[in-house]
Amino acid sequence: MNSYIIIGGLLLWIASLIGVGSWQNDAGHTAERVVWQAKDNQELTAANAEILSLEEAARAAQQQHIQSLADIATQFEKEKQDAQIKANTRLAQYRAGAFRLRDPSAVSARTCGNQTGQIATSTGGSDGGSPGELSGSASEFLLGLTGEADEVVRQLSACQAVVIEDRKE
Repeated sequence: MNSYIIIGGLLLWIASLIGVGSWQNDAGHTAERVVWQAKDNQELTAANAEILSLEEAARAAQQQHIQSLADIATQFEKEKQDAQIKANTRLAQYRAGAFRLRDPSAVSARTCGNQTGQIATSTGGSDGGSPGELSGSASEFLLGLTGEADEVVRQLSACQAVVIEDRKE
């Protein structure tokens, strides 16, 4: 046989081995890449589902928080209106003479001094002034001041409720 034919056959055989090896290598890489991509897609799908559930949970918690704050504000406004009605009623009752404000220390100061022979006369009812009774303007001022103090207490209570609600998260 001719040596050129043998060398040509040998080169053809080597070229076919290289071609088949290259084809198998590419096919192996492609198959491995498909496996990796499928695995990555599954992980990505699971991560997206978890992100979606966490976002929904966060939205639900946020809505609950917003509703709690709205409830606190509604309660505060209701208490504020009720207190204003109560303060107005109290002032109207005072002006109508339903009650009087007195200073107990002023009553005891008058009776404990060296008062010789002074006789206090009173009508026995609500017509006359009694010892230690505050003036009308002082009484109205004190009634207004108690209303303002109650308002401050309500505001602080509402603030505390908001802080407690904010710290729940």
